[in-house]
Amino acid sequence: MLSAELATAIDEEPAVAPGIHMCPLDDGSSVALYFGNRQEHASEVVTVTLSGCRFISDPGRTSRWWLLPGRVASRFAQLLATLAPAPWRSVILAALQAS
Repeated sequence: MLSAELATAIDEEPAVAPGIHMCPLDDGSSVALYFGNRQEHASEVVTVTLSGCRFISDPGRTSRWWLLPGRVASRFAQLLATLAPAPWRSVILAALQAS
């Protein structure tokens, strides 16, 4: 049920306002999260940007912030850090510490 908890946490994140966003220090790193069920393989794919503007995006849905500068780490960010393999975990934890 961790996937349901992660999906709920994504929905709780603030929406990204329309417009142009300056994303300093964006190195292009990201993580893809695959959501599905036993009948379907990856029925939904969510991309989480790990640097620059830290967006959660999914085609056809509203993009959301998972980490805003100066903001307390969200439940999504904490779950992501817990689930991430070691190479990504260090990037996620560094982002949380820098905010």
